[in-house]
Amino acid sequence: MRLVNIAVGFATLLSAPVWALQADRQQPVYIEADRADMDDQKGISIYRGNVSLTQGTMVLKCEILTAYHTPESRALHKVVIEGSPARFRQIPAQDKEEVIATAPKMEYLVDKQMVYLLDKAEVTQGRNIFRGKKIEYNINDNQVHAESGNTPSERVRVTLFPQEKAKPTTPVQKTPDLTP
Repeated sequence: MRLVNIAVGFATLLSAPVWALQADRQQPVYIEADRADMDDQKGISIYRGNVSLTQGTMVLKCEILTAYHTPESRALHKVVIEGSPARFRQIPAQDKEEVIATAPKMEYLVDKQMVYLLDKAEVTQGRNIFRGKKIEYNINDNQVHAESGNTPSERVRVTLFPQEKAKPTTPVQKTPDLTP
């Protein structure tokens, strides 16, 4: 498999921590699921069936969400979401277009500040699209790595459109009053 490092062009697509508005991290987390199993001794919570997690502008949709935390402090250290595919949606900044990520499996390692989109991963923002067999995002270093699969159809594919520049406004010319 080939490893592609695209740290500059694609970094703007993933430019905020876990693609987040700063205010989102201060919002409460709402989780809905058909079933929830929590084991504080093992430090694991599993939500199954039509799972929806919302925090501010961030929305996760999946079939299974597994959260791992330390039993003592309940500090979250890993989140895994799975679906057909699992979906992530968030507005990264007030002046940015929504980021949408899909993959059958996504992992977030809190301590390492790493996000992994596994198997048929895709991230879009506006018309820009980034696809690969596996996409890794290092939040601290703002670096993206993508891996292709073993077949030509599993190659890393990136589509980036130029940013539209603000169009200059033409001054409105006043029509002279020709009434006698």
